[in-house]
Amino acid sequence: MEVLLIHEGKTMSKDAGRDGKLHGSRRKKAARATVSVLIVVPLLILWALLATDDDGNIALTRNDAVLESSGARIWHGTMTNTTDSQYREIDVTIRFLDSADQPVGEVSGRADRLEPGEQLDLQAPLLREADRMQIYSLQWRTGRKNKYVPLGPWAPWPFGYVQTEWP
Repeated sequence: MEVLLIHEGKTMSKDAGRDGKLHGSRRKKAARATVSVLIVVPLLILWALLATDDDGNIALTRNDAVLESSGARIWHGTMTNTTDSQYREIDVTIRFLDSADQPVGEVSGRADRLEPGEQLDLQAPLLREADRMQIYSLQWRTGRKNKYVPLGPWAPWPFGYVQTEWP
């Protein structure tokens, strides 16, 4: 039996008694939908991975090398919880590097917990050779499952660089 279909102003012929497979524009629509899903789903997964990236959750928001009146150089740094989640058992190690990226100093800090917006302030003397800093390690626990998140080391940064501006 021959059936004429009118779709979007076009007349198409479809054999209604054949094997039941999709024909004409229905096949094209199914193919388009499949291709769309194959493109959109990976993009959504990639977005979710980037949106939940851990390395910016506790961010460096202060990174200052200060010359005191005595002539000594002091480094002041701040790690800030920039999320709306609580983090526990935060440990951070900052290394000070010379112009050849060799360590010439280090400071470590720890906080039992950081609520959203709370900060962990760090301070250390700087040797004259210290040219830049590096977050060497940063780790914390979070969530009900007590997830342990170790990160680092980061690339070296000049003094004054911060990951994010914080009020």
